Amino acid sequence: MKRVLLAILLTGCTVNPVETGREELYSGYFLSRVDDQFLPVQTGEQPEGMILTGGFIGFLNGTARYDSHGERIVSGLVRRSSVVRPAGGGAETLQQIELEYQFSQGILRIDLCPPEANCLVPAELVGPADTDQLELTLMLNGTARSSYRYHAALPD
Repeated sequence: MKRVLLAILLTGCTVNPVETGREELYSGYFLSRVDDQFLPVQTGEQPEGMILTGGFIGFLNGTARYDSHGERIVSGLVRRSSVVRPAGGGAETLQQIELEYQFSQGILRIDLCPPEANCLVPAELVGPADTDQLELTLMLNGTARSSYRYHAALPD
């Protein structure tokens, strides 16, 4: 079952580097930890009684532009995937959503409000990104919440 879920998570995502200007990021990253806990973990971001058993971020596209100071900014879409199951047991389900991202000066920002949605509370994943890992903090209305560590999905 886990292999099938991993294959679903990787669908449409390659492991080729994504050009971001200063560094390259791989096009996919697996979730390994939430705060200080390795998966599986119960998380406040999921509905009560749900266990997060897997996660993946896949960069779908990106367009570079330069700001007024000459700093390169890459923005585009990512697919954020989560695999959850009820805490009391039961089948795992895959949740996927496409979100907008921006990468500049080594900092990745993923807006958790889907494109075209009208979200009342600003929410984003933000943090330093390098080739091998992403260390992202969930920010809700400007307040830091959980941290998420992702590791690159490397080619064979």
